[in-house]
Amino acid sequence: MKNENNVIFWHGRVTVEGRPSNFITRDKFDTGSQEVRFYLIGETFRSLFLNGAGKVEKPSLEQVLRYGSVTMNSPASLFSEFADKPETVTLADLWALLKRQPKGGEGKILTNGRQTFFSIRDEENGDCLVWAYFTEAGWIIDASIAEERLKPFIAGCRFFTLQNVA
Repeated sequence: MKNENNVIFWHGRVTVEGRPSNFITRDKFDTGSQEVRFYLIGETFRSLFLNGAGKVEKPSLEQVLRYGSVTMNSPASLFSEFADKPETVTLADLWALLKRQPKGGEGKILTNGRQTFFSIRDEENGDCLVWAYFTEAGWIIDASIAEERLKPFIAGCRFFTLQNVA
């Protein structure tokens, strides 16, 4: 199913389990992790979500995410379709998906040389775009503040958003 502008082909949905306790980002996103093989965690991701006490997300219920691929090279403004929504994907959701693919392999996050993007809301910085990219050495994770992104999205990259976001 494509969006109005025929720019994203929506492949399907994936359920991410809820969590009964706070999710402490700095305890999970670490190149020394024994659960997920990280090669690099970018400086912007670190400054937005890991510095100081790090981002802490409250307990949550199960969420259904939808995911789709960009069908043609698209300007950075494509992200505005996902930004500024009351609910977004969380870092805990991203973590749950990474745990399903700790060393790459088959799964919903791309491992074919294309980036996978997640719209994540940060109370201090507003809408952020977090991306995951897999190399033989492990996952590369980084981020940008949505309004500062200037790079276009390349055909074949993937987006995750909440199911109920139109």
